[in-house]
Amino acid sequence: MLSPQNQLKKFMRFLYIITHLFKKYALILLIAISFQATAQNSISDAKIDSLRQSLGFPSLDSLLLINEEAQLYNIEITWRKNYRKKNKSTLFKLFQKIEGLAADNMNPELEMKAAFWLFRFKEGMYSKTEPRLGYENLVKKAVTSGVFWAEIEAKNWFVSYLMATKNLKNIESAIWILKENIDKITKKHDANLSRLLINTYQKLIAYYYRLGDLTNAIIYSKKKLTIESPKNLDLNSAKTRLFRYTLNNIGVYYRELHQLDSSTYYFQKVFDLSIKENDSLWNSVSGGNLGENFYLQGSYQRALPLLQRDADVSIKLKSWGNASNALILIADIYLEKGNFKKAKQVMDQAIQAAHSSKKIKRLGKVYPFVSKYYKTIGQPTIALEYADSTIVVMDSIKSIKNQFFGLRVEQLYNKDQIKRAAQKEKIIQNSTIRQRNYGLFFLGLLLFIGYFIFRKSKVKAKFKENTLLNEVDQVTEELSLKKEQLDNNIQEINAQKNRVNWSELKINSDEQWENFLELFEKEHPKFIYRIKVEFSSITAGEIRLLSITRLGLDDITIASILGVNINSVSQTRRRFMRKSNIENLLVFKELIFSI
Repeated sequence: MLSPQNQLKKFMRFLYIITHLFKKYALILLIAISFQATAQNSISDAKIDSLRQSLGFPSLDSLLLINEEAQLYNIEITWRKNYRKKNKSTLFKLFQKIEGLAADNMNPELEMKAAFWLFRFKEGMYSKTEPRLGYENLVKKAVTSGVFWAEIEAKNWFVSYLMATKNLKNIESAIWILKENIDKITKKHDANLSRLLINTYQKLIAYYYRLGDLTNAIIYSKKKLTIESPKNLDLNSAKTRLFRYTLNNIGVYYRELHQLDSSTYYFQKVFDLSIKENDSLWNSVSGGNLGENFYLQGSYQRALPLLQRDADVSIKLKSWGNASNALILIADIYLEKGNFKKAKQVMDQAIQAAHSSKKIKRLGKVYPFVSKYYKTIGQPTIALEYADSTIVVMDSIKSIKNQFFGLRVEQLYNKDQIKRAAQKEKIIQNSTIRQRNYGLFFLGLLLFIGYFIFRKSKVKAKFKENTLLNEVDQVTEELSLKKEQLDNNIQEINAQKNRVNWSELKINSDEQWENFLELFEKEHPKFIYRIKVEFSSITAGEIRLLSITRLGLDDITIASILGVNINSVSQTRRRFMRKSNIENLLVFKELIFSI
């Protein structure tokens, strides 16, 4: 048996052998892992380079020499055309590599473009938990880079986020940013920035249209038509589809303002240009719009062939939304002519096209006609069902639209009229006895309510008399304070009036009105915007009256500026006060100077 000392030596030797073997094989293992990682990185780089070539990117060395936005934009168009979602992770690595190389080689234009590409896929600086922070960081990076087009582009992306929040303050900020961007680009006088300017205008016009501000949508659309294209790149001339698209939108805006003559003028220009440029698509679209205008004017004979051609082309192109619109108008023409069979046939096609479009707003136009059709042929029960469907569709459209501005008055009125008409047909089929009983019941209820009110009024009369006396004293005191405040406001307006000789201005045309707006908004920013938000049903004439009244001018001067007589000024003001529940002239002026 070994002594304890020998046993310890033997154990120490065994431990030494084990330790030596562990170090040896651990080193071999580490070398193997290193070789494997190197191989994986090599494969990853190869995949990135392969994807770069398949997407149409130039070599990285060539890419680093590009710093013009137009060239980078063309590269983006190419890779987006060739991109497939299965390459997403590799694409991110490519963009990250480009961004890093651009930063190392001091190419801020390319670095920002790569940052935009990553952000588009919600990568890079994008924050999934705090998206607003991501957009703000993108704007900050663009501003810091000193690349002008990147600053404008980042702010335009931020605008899209702000508008999507449907928050009133955010929307106001978004429109303000777009206007600032337009001013900044315009001051550069650089035709190479025209694509960016056009995109900014299109965003602003779209938001004005979405908010129901058709006047500003028209003004900025006309300004967009005057943008010059850079050399060797036709972006916005009369030969381009963009030009025809803008003209067509102006026609749509005028139609929604019920100015059909102006609307027809712009649709006709698109129609003529489409023939000249052999553009069958816009020839069909503009022809359909002309047909709709003729339909609205009751000129069915002129409308029918244009609408039919628009429907045929739209069906051929599978543009189901346009097809459903044209078909429902055609069906209504046949219904008005008493051709119920043909109206039913076209109506069924319109319903199918509306469903194929998968756009709920198309059903919002189809269902009211279907209700009208069944009411006309004497089937009020079915008509009522479609009237209820119309309400459901319109409520869905309301939830999609901007919640701060709601549905238009016309939509609410039309919805109510459809419901009432269908219900009326249903009531007619009910028995005369039931109608009489309902009438007697409601008459008795009214008599009871009237008697109850009469009794209550006697008890309250004395109390009201004392209350009114106290209120008179209070109102008198408040009016004195408000009169003093009004006088101060008028003095302030008169002081501002000295800066511009407002009384010498004339507003007899859209151009003069635009010139006036430019001067007016410098001294009274956001005044017109606030009265539009405050009074959703305000007319263009009332906007002009309120704007000039804000300047503190008397009625004679206001009439002179507008080119009307003083009675017209008084009538417009009374009409506005009446529909806005404004009691007297003092309250009216106080309201104008407080906005």
